[in-house]
Amino acid sequence: MAHLYYDETLTPETLKPGAALTITGEEARHAVSVARLRTGEQVLIGNGGGEIAVTRVSDVVKGSAPAFTAVVSELQTPAPSGLKTVLVQALAQGDRDTRAVEQTTEFGVNAIIPWAASRSVSLWQNQTKQQKGQQKWQRIAREAAKQSLRAVIPEVQRIHTTAELARLCGEAGTLALVLDPRAENRLSRVLGQLPAATDTLLLIVGPEGGITETETTSLTAAGAVGVRLGDTVLRTSSAGAAALAVANTVQEHW
Repeated sequence: MAHLYYDETLTPETLKPGAALTITGEEARHAVSVARLRTGEQVLIGNGGGEIAVTRVSDVVKGSAPAFTAVVSELQTPAPSGLKTVLVQALAQGDRDTRAVEQTTEFGVNAIIPWAASRSVSLWQNQTKQQKGQQKWQRIAREAAKQSLRAVIPEVQRIHTTAELARLCGEAGTLALVLDPRAENRLSRVLGQLPAATDTLLLIVGPEGGITETETTSLTAAGAVGVRLGDTVLRTSSAGAAALAVANTVQEHW
C-alpha cells in the first residue's frame, strides 16, 4: 500500500495530472530516511483539505536536506461522508485525551474540540498552555490522518468551556450526545432515529471522573441528549472511538 505525505500548501491546481511535486522538510525526511523511498515507487500526496494525488517518484535526494519529487498521475477528491462528526473530548490525565484524538481520527472524526470539564485533572491554565495543547492535539490528528490515508485532516479547535459547549448544543442541525453510562437511551437507538435535518453530530466525552450533574443539566437543557454505549463503562480514551464506530455502522460507512 502506498504511503501518504501531506503538504498543506498544495492546491487542486498544483495537484493536476502531469504536475511535478517536490516534497521537503519533515515529510521528506521521513520518506527518505525512514520509509526508504526509491525512484519509481508510487506514493500519495495530499493537502489535508480534501485532495489526494496518486504520484510516481521521479527523484530522491538524500543527505542533510532530504527531498523527493513525484509526478502526479491522478487526482482523487473523496466525497464527504455525509454527517459531520465532532468529538468534544474533556482534558484527561496522562495521554488518555491524546489517545482519544488519535483513535477518533483513525475512525473518521471531522473535528475535535478540547473541553475544560469540571473534573478534568489536566488543565490548560493560560493562553500559552492552551495554544501548546491545541497544537499538540493537531499534530497527533495530522499523524493519525496520514496513517489512515485520509484526504482531510480533522481540525482541532480551541478549548471550550461548558457554557460554550451548551451554545453549540443549541445550534440548528446539530444533535449533541453526552456519553453517560447512567443514561437510559442507547446510542445505537438514538442514531437510528436521527432527525432528517441533522447535519452535525456532537459526541461529548467526559474526563476520568465523569461528567458532573451540573454539566449534564446545563448541556441537556441546551438540547443535548444523554446516551450510553452499553452496560460497561469505557475509559475516556476509548469512549469517543467506540461511539464513532457505532455511528459509522449505523450510517453504513463500515
